[in-house]
Amino acid sequence: MNAVQLIEANTYNVSDPKKENVIMYTRKGPNGVPAVLTIEFPDCKKIFKGEEITESEVQELDMVTVDLSKHQPGASLVCLSLLIPTVYLENPQKAEPVTTFCIKTTRKPGSIGPEYHIGQDDSYEITELNGEATLLLK
Repeated sequence: MNAVQLIEANTYNVSDPKKENVIMYTRKGPNGVPAVLTIEFPDCKKIFKGEEITESEVQELDMVTVDLSKHQPGASLVCLSLLIPTVYLENPQKAEPVTTFCIKTTRKPGSIGPEYHIGQDDSYEITELNGEATLLLK
C-alpha cells in the first residue's frame, strides 16, 4: 500500500453564514512572497500584505491580526484577528471544508496613553466563519 502524501493548506477563504463578512488569507510563501489578508465587510474592504499582518503562534496554534483603526472612526484601536486552523490536503487541487473564528477587538476612544480610567476598555465581537482551505501555488 502506498503512503498518502498530505500537503498543508496555505489559503483560507471563509465567510459568516450570511456571506456579509468575507476573509481570504494566504500564508507567506517561499522566496519572500508576503502573506496577504483580504477582508470584505459591509463597513470596510481592505487588502493587507506582508508587515501589515501580525502572525502569532501559541502552542502551535496560528493567528493573524491586522489593524483596522484607520477604517473605524471613533475608536482608538480596532484589530481583527483570524484563527488559522491546520488543514491537510490529500489532493492539492481539492479544497477541504474549514470552520474558524475571527475576533474584532475595539478599544474605547481615550483609553490609550497616560490617562487611564476605571472599567473595561476593550470589547470583542466573535464571528464564526466557514469556507474552504486550499493550496495556492505561489
